[in-house]
Amino acid sequence: MAEITIAQAFTEALAHHQAGRLNKAEGLYRAILATDPKHSDCLHLLGVIAIQVRRFDIAVQLINEALTHHKMAPYYSNLATALLNLGRAEESIAACEQALLVDPSHADAELNRGTALMALGKIDEAAACFRQAIALRPLFPLAHINLGNALQRQGWFAIAADHYRAALQMNPNLAEAHAYLGTALQEQGKGTEAEYHERQAIRINPDFAQAHGNLSLMLQQRGEIEGSIAFAREAIRLSPDLAEAHLTLGLSLLLDGQLAEGWREYEWRWRVNRAPFTNRGFTQPQWTGQALGKRVLLVHGEQGLGDAIQFVRYVPLVASGAKVVLEVAPILVPLFKQLPVEVIGVGEKLPRFDMHCPIISLAAAFKTTSLTIPHKIPYLKADPDKVAIWRDRVADLPGKRVGIAWAGAKNHPRDRYRSIALDRLIWLAGLPEISFVSLQKGEAAEQIKTAPPGLTLHDWTD
Repeated sequence: MAEITIAQAFTEALAHHQAGRLNKAEGLYRAILATDPKHSDCLHLLGVIAIQVRRFDIAVQLINEALTHHKMAPYYSNLATALLNLGRAEESIAACEQALLVDPSHADAELNRGTALMALGKIDEAAACFRQAIALRPLFPLAHINLGNALQRQGWFAIAADHYRAALQMNPNLAEAHAYLGTALQEQGKGTEAEYHERQAIRINPDFAQAHGNLSLMLQQRGEIEGSIAFAREAIRLSPDLAEAHLTLGLSLLLDGQLAEGWREYEWRWRVNRAPFTNRGFTQPQWTGQALGKRVLLVHGEQGLGDAIQFVRYVPLVASGAKVVLEVAPILVPLFKQLPVEVIGVGEKLPRFDMHCPIISLAAAFKTTSLTIPHKIPYLKADPDKVAIWRDRVADLPGKRVGIAWAGAKNHPRDRYRSIALDRLIWLAGLPEISFVSLQKGEAAEQIKTAPPGLTLHDWTD
């Protein structure tokens, strides 16, 4: 193939590639390489095609071969993309740094470096990379989207929304920008506007599984359970391993009373990779209801204190025929000591055990339906000595004695939906024949010092 013919063939191949005709482009690239095996642009672009068809291992081989002939910033940048998709984030960052050594103005390399840093949980560093990418190329919608995602991870939802809107000003048909803007707006309590953008994302790209999942979660939070289930199922059809959609579906099915399938779907919580669903990584298998015989079962608490208090009702059922160790937050140990099992606090050395089960998964293990929820009440009893102390302590309070708490832990991801400030309860001030007793713990208890006038709270929480 003559040099001019190679040039013409490469131009034609590039046109096919840019038009999405990958097979024709690949055929021409390979024909060129048969004549010129060191044609680095063909090797690189074959690697790019491999990325596009998700053959990342082949992409790494091809682009590395191209780099043996020419050290080009785009080569390194695309190598970084392939490496990151193979889970090799550190190597991806190194490739981006090589690209920036070759060309410090290469915005794509900054974008890819930020993406790899995000994968490593280094959000501040990632955000700095995305900002630098925007500084290098102001009209860079993908960098604005990624910066918005980093800001959302940091809780800066309003600023994140500004970056998604900036991306949409550059291209109104970016489904990803609409979808992520929807989540940022939802976090700000702007549900109607959030739903609009999720539906826009689906209109632009009907196969965008994450947008279907986002809309499912929004409908669930509004109590529109039937719609939530439908959109979650569509998200899963489009992306069967989308853990967030499975989790949303599980919760919506449970809310709808479809417990059997709901519990199964709720097991996907261990794959969403975010708090409060922290997989303990035990090598022992999870118990799913099979006979235990002489094996020792570790039941371990998860999520909040209330979850453990609710689901500990299952522990005596397991313990009736097996050896059980119950591990919970240390503050719950005194309350659970009355159960017929060994109770230890988180942080204590675990004894030997053969199988484990997260405490909420006990419901799935027992194949719980609405008719079989354990209802032997009470399954927990207060310490008689503490009852006596408190009976004496509140004995002289006039009228009805009402315990009150107004806030949960601030680090809960949805705390703003469940906690209020004490001054919002000013309407309780001056109600006759009622004595209010504070049950509030933690930082919010400090609000008692500035309680609304007339709202008297008896406080023994110390």
